[in-house]
Amino acid sequence: APGLYGPNRQLTRGQMAQFLWKAAGSPEPAETYSFTDVASNDFYYTAVSWLVESEITAGVAPGLYGPNRQLTRGQMAQLLWKAACGASAWRPHFRSFRFMVGCPCTPGSTVPAHDRNRPL
Repeated sequence: APGLYGPNRQLTRGQMAQFLWKAAGSPEPAETYSFTDVASNDFYYTAVSWLVESEITAGVAPGLYGPNRQLTRGQMAQLLWKAACGASAWRPHFRSFRFMVGCPCTPGSTVPAHDRNRPL
C-alpha cells in the first residue's frame, strides 16, 4: 500500500528480480526471454530478462520463472552471490552462505542459524 514498507511481508522471486535489476542500474537486456508465467506488462518483466541474460538465474523449471513464489534464504543468497560475483564464480549454496554470514544485510543470523530453506 502507498506509504507502507511492509518489513515483515514475504519476498517473491519477482520482487527480488526487480531489486537486483534496480541495484545494477536498470540495464536494458539485449533481448527478452519468454517465461509462461511472466507477462510483458509485469513490473518485473525487464528485470527477469536481465537476470537471465546475466546468467544470474534461469528460472525454476523450463519455461517457468516462478515470480510469485516465496523466496527462501538460500535462493536469496544464491541470487546475491551471482549478482555480486558473476555467474562464473557460483558454487553450491555453502559458498553463498559464507558470503552472507556476518554480512550486515542478514543481521541476527549466525552460521548454525542459516537455513537455506527458511523463508526470509
